[in-house]
Amino acid sequence: FWRLGDREREAGLDVKPLHDRAGSSPVRVAESQVWFFNAVGLPLFQALVEVLPEARCQLEAVRENCAYWEGRVEAEKVKEVSTTSGGRN
Repeated sequence: FWRLGDREREAGLDVKPLHDRAGSSPVRVAESQVWFFNAVGLPLFQALVEVLPEARCQLEAVRENCAYWEGRVEAEKVKEVSTTSGGRN
């Protein structure tokens, strides 16, 4: 994604936030993952399970992965606050 942003910048185009190497942060990356799972991954696998119930374990894996990234969002926000406050909470 960042290479695409680099190329967009070189071409004088607007760089999308997820593609912006310079403006990216661990929080933004984690938030984008949660968005993707909620907007694409979960609906796709929920629909798959409706027609192929045997895929339920894959749906559960997608849910677990989404939960992991939700936890990363919170953890990275705590790190970000800690860093910007000089280690003081």
